[in-house]
Amino acid sequence: MADDKHPDQDDAPELDEQWAEDAHRYQGDRLVRRGKGRPPLTAPGAEPKREKVIKVRCTAEEYETLKWRCPKARLAAWMREQCLNPDGDWVRQTQAPEPADPALLRQLAGIGNNLNQIARRVNSGEWGAVDKVQVIAALAAVERELAELRALHR
Repeated sequence: MADDKHPDQDDAPELDEQWAEDAHRYQGDRLVRRGKGRPPLTAPGAEPKREKVIKVRCTAEEYETLKWRCPKARLAAWMREQCLNPDGDWVRQTQAPEPADPALLRQLAGIGNNLNQIARRVNSGEWGAVDKVQVIAALAAVERELAELRALHR
């Protein structure tokens, strides 16, 4: 007769291959292989355990900016949401950019050559201070024009 103090023999675990695979193994008193142990305590449908670590170095200023932008208490959770957002507007470039107009490239190369010649003359010491100021003013004007063009074509 089976009771709480004397369980029925059928309540004992089956000593099959799976049981042996899950068991600890010893050689004498030394543990050779640890068994599987308890199953994980995660419920079905629960979020998987995060085991991978990504270390991101940033300056103190960058860190403070991230914390300022983060509306959550935990920065890591917010960063995961931002970076792994499946509904985001991420565009992964899968092909090469469209080729540029060859005439435009020739013009840009010519501009680059002219800038190199100007830089050589400025650094050679052939020009006086007034000449250098005029060249710098002209280059600043060119820089402004290029910034406007860049803004139009972004």
